[in-house]
Amino acid sequence: MKTDILVIGSGAGGALTAALLAEQGFGVTMLEEGPRLIPAAFTPSITEMMRKMYRKGGITPIIGRPNIALAEGRCVGGGTEINSAIYRRAPEDVIERWQKDFDIKDFSIGSLLPLYKRIEKDISVTPASPNIASEILKAGADKLGWKGLYAPRAQKDCVDANMCATGCPTGAKQSMSVTYIPRALNAGAKLLPDCKAVRIETKNKRGIGIFARDSKNDSPKPFFIKADYIFVCGGSIQTPGLLQRSNIKRNIGKSFCLHPTIKVAAKFKEELNLHEKAFPTYQVKEFSPAISFGGAVFSPSYAALVLKNINGNFQELMRYWRHIALYYTMAVSSGKGKITQLPLTKDSVMARYSLSRGDRKNISEGVAKLSELLLTAGAEEVYPDIHGHPPIRTIKECRYYNDNLIPFDRANIYTIHIFSSCPMGEIKEKCAVDSFGKIHEFENIYLNDASVLPDAPGVNPQGSIMAIAMRNAEQFIANYK
Repeated sequence: MKTDILVIGSGAGGALTAALLAEQGFGVTMLEEGPRLIPAAFTPSITEMMRKMYRKGGITPIIGRPNIALAEGRCVGGGTEINSAIYRRAPEDVIERWQKDFDIKDFSIGSLLPLYKRIEKDISVTPASPNIASEILKAGADKLGWKGLYAPRAQKDCVDANMCATGCPTGAKQSMSVTYIPRALNAGAKLLPDCKAVRIETKNKRGIGIFARDSKNDSPKPFFIKADYIFVCGGSIQTPGLLQRSNIKRNIGKSFCLHPTIKVAAKFKEELNLHEKAFPTYQVKEFSPAISFGGAVFSPSYAALVLKNINGNFQELMRYWRHIALYYTMAVSSGKGKITQLPLTKDSVMARYSLSRGDRKNISEGVAKLSELLLTAGAEEVYPDIHGHPPIRTIKECRYYNDNLIPFDRANIYTIHIFSSCPMGEIKEKCAVDSFGKIHEFENIYLNDASVLPDAPGVNPQGSIMAIAMRNAEQFIANYK
């Protein structure tokens, strides 16, 4: 097989890259390891959809102290098919820090702003629908004098199906499968789902093409796709894994960051019935960038995953699942993780990250402050997602974790935001790619996904992933011409 441009991955970076290049007349082939699903295939069954849409059936472990669970999409559209579609621009001070610390050329909030606006139009970023879980969070924050905001979402005519995490059955969520991927296909791009990129073949500092295999049938027999240019957009774990398998290793997978997160459930006197409501979008930013709070996707199953860990009568707690709301507290990592291609395997990748002292302090304070906010908003009891933890009923009990660490050996820490495993910039001692995503010392291999973000942005990253991907794709087009 032969193509002008090969795009590996179909998430926020890959789909946008494929669309822009195909619309400029390039012959584009897009590979996706996971399946292509249609809205009719989406069901409310968490177990079924995690098996179909997520890597490793829902949880990719990040090994460390403690282990961290990563929810990683593996389907056409990537993480945009399973996330909440919240869209945030990177704060101006973050952009300035990235530019300065990584020496990124032509990179400023002024240069990114027109790109943000174009993307927001393309994927219909609009204010979200009101939600009782959001109103609870806002009410508590207002009483405490803490600032927050309603985060916009990529949505159109949302009908409150509450299935963001298992695939939107109506197409209201403006994921890549209903926005940039159709644009790419309409412009002539080819999409190969169920196709795993195994290794990039290189010669004289150029990528010649890739060996790939059928991932649906787990076929061991590879086939070759020849390409003039290669854009790797597989995400912050799979992108460095592929590069390491291809013996491209300089600054690859050595510096990834994440947003460590823990859930907190709260029980209220009245029924909330959040399984019938849209995703809550209110976020408390009083303590950002170090700590943020927000609402989490809700179903009885998700509630049970937290309540089963509480030191109490699980069956009795679940009787009140209609009274339960789920929230999260999120921190910005201060450490660095590593991505490693495992030896003696074809394509298995290990991610390792251990929470730093600063991470632990921020997560603990987040649990304290979020719990206080929820009790202030009227919660009867608060349940942090910690094995054997008793219900929290008083402000005094909340504030204990302002000065003490939660028991991390029993805490369920997870993340849905991981980035910066192959950071961009001109400082070759720490950057994997240049200011526009081209791998240093290679002429035609580019990265254009979350892996190139220099470090943790402190907000939902999809907007910044897409703006940087658009910037880099348009620079490629301008240089090509």
